[in-house]
Amino acid sequence: MTLVRFMVLLLGTLAAGAIVALAWKEGFDPEDRQRSVLTTLATATGWSAFSLLWWTFVSGMSWKTRLRGLTVVFLLIASLAFFYEYDGLDGDFVPRIRLRFATVDVVRPERELVSTTAAWPGFQGPHRDATVSDVVLATDWQDRPPQLCWRIEVGRGWSSFAIAQGRAITQEQHGDEEQVVCYDLMTSEVLWKVRDETGYRSGVAGDGPRATPTIEDGLVFTLGATGVLRATELQQGTEVWRRDLHEEGAAIPKWGFSASPLWHDGQILIPVGGAGKMVAAFDARSGEMLWAHGDDLVAYASCAIHRFHGVDQIVLFHHSAVSGHDLQTGQQLWSEDWSLLQPNVAQPLDLGGNRLLVSSGYGSGSVALEVQPAGEGWQTEVIWRSRRLKSKFSNMLLHEGSVYGLDDGIMTCVDPGDGSRRWKDGRDGHGQLLRAGEHILVLTEYGEVVLIDPDPAERRVLGSFQALSDETWNPPSLAAPYLLVRNGREAAAWELPLAGVPRKSE
Repeated sequence: MTLVRFMVLLLGTLAAGAIVALAWKEGFDPEDRQRSVLTTLATATGWSAFSLLWWTFVSGMSWKTRLRGLTVVFLLIASLAFFYEYDGLDGDFVPRIRLRFATVDVVRPERELVSTTAAWPGFQGPHRDATVSDVVLATDWQDRPPQLCWRIEVGRGWSSFAIAQGRAITQEQHGDEEQVVCYDLMTSEVLWKVRDETGYRSGVAGDGPRATPTIEDGLVFTLGATGVLRATELQQGTEVWRRDLHEEGAAIPKWGFSASPLWHDGQILIPVGGAGKMVAAFDARSGEMLWAHGDDLVAYASCAIHRFHGVDQIVLFHHSAVSGHDLQTGQQLWSEDWSLLQPNVAQPLDLGGNRLLVSSGYGSGSVALEVQPAGEGWQTEVIWRSRRLKSKFSNMLLHEGSVYGLDDGIMTCVDPGDGSRRWKDGRDGHGQLLRAGEHILVLTEYGEVVLIDPDPAERRVLGSFQALSDETWNPPSLAAPYLLVRNGREAAAWELPLAGVPRKSE
């Protein structure tokens, strides 16, 4: 064996060993799964390219044999490209590959659904905490499994549903149009659409709008991925007002505008971004800007209202910090710096006792803050820091003295007092959580719904079902008994069994 061949084989063996080592590391929950996956992919790509170069120029085979080998490789690649297509990256940056000609199995209601007055008026529900306290789910899912009501094909996007008055409204990308679409909750029929010739596209983060609509006072408020902020009449879909924040000078964030409009006291609160407009308030009836404040760029979280020492404040997780703002003027009251090494997406969680939990992925972890008056102003104190919970873009829940969240895709229970881990179990991916009464529903990144009995001692799974068939980052929406779920290809309504309430057919 020549020296050249020996060196080539040695380097190839080392490269293969590196892939095995990185894959082994993946199985042991690295602190930053995303960067670990990227390293693995880069190593695998480099090794593959190296192997092709070795085969073509150094292998010592006859040129006829080399060409045959290369032909087989390229025919295999071409065949795979014909039947499969790249569909972006999952939450850990693993490439998603799906059948090119796959279609959605459309299902229309086969029975008359029982109407409901329950509402889910916007992002994370009635109180923006992903919680509905007055719902009691039946947990005997083997005897009374959730029932599919309808399934339809929808446009691209990571928006979820807002539900009120028998209408379910979301945002979708259809070709070159970004649409606000209103569906009949009972039939899945389209009641109205509002269209814009715009759209956000990304081979990494996926195409389409991100933000969930908000329904309040007979109007639907939406923010598109490119910055179109509008109000639409709920019943007929008539546009009331429209503003294009990008045309007005706001820069489109790298992954698109993602904040869901927050209605408060006749105002719409939105993080806009840029000089003097980090957070702004618009008149809900006219669209007039009432005030704006702050100079930082926006991230991907929405405005929320939290109460500290009896004072309601706007809390916003933006590009370089989490901060509190006066509810009437937007004036900054306090701020806590945050790492610039990752996008900030997960909503800060109210821990009670004037404390706030802030979390990011990419190895950043979590911080518990206490917000306190200080003289004529406010200040924050860091209570604890931990890498035990790294919520990339999943919401977190506080229930009976425990925090539940997805730590880089693995469900985790931590002590809100000191950040210590109570348990970590399961592979839900970068999905979303919802609390219904005393139970937690997990919509996994893989489209499965898992029913969890929250227990600080262990993960207790009571049941599960496959709600969707593709990657799902969209938060679920619950207007009991109906759970609405969607992703970038399909949407479905499932009837959940309620304790003590038999189905119409039973």
